[in-house]
Amino acid sequence: MVPPVLAWTARVALSIVLYSGSGAVWYSPSVAGTVFLAAAHPDLAKAGTPLPPPDPRAYPAAIMGASIAMPLYVFLLHVVGALHSAGAALGWAVGVALFSAGLAAPHGWFEGRDPRLFWVHAGYHAVGLVAVALVLALLP
Repeated sequence: MVPPVLAWTARVALSIVLYSGSGAVWYSPSVAGTVFLAAAHPDLAKAGTPLPPPDPRAYPAAIMGASIAMPLYVFLLHVVGALHSAGAALGWAVGVALFSAGLAAPHGWFEGRDPRLFWVHAGYHAVGLVAVALVLALLP
């Protein structure tokens, strides 16, 4: 049997990798990266100028953010009993994603940002949180 502290550490480490990795895929040009860059740089997009490549600082920032958020997320899933049920994991993941989107939405609206930025970011959080929750729920 795996000691509880190792099981906890492994789940948190796996969640950090999954969440950060889902961001790398989500913001790639083949998924939502092109939409994100066009919305983030509307002046370049309107002028037909090539969009800049993704900022490499995004990767360590994503890992840092996931390292802060995922221990709390895994703890939440544990407390509500969602680590042993795919249905509960999915429900809680969608709920946390909606909570996150609700907190972030007013920033974009009041700051006059392109709404596509909100949808791209909210989509990433939804996909990442669902992926983490389902994988953790399916672990033995």
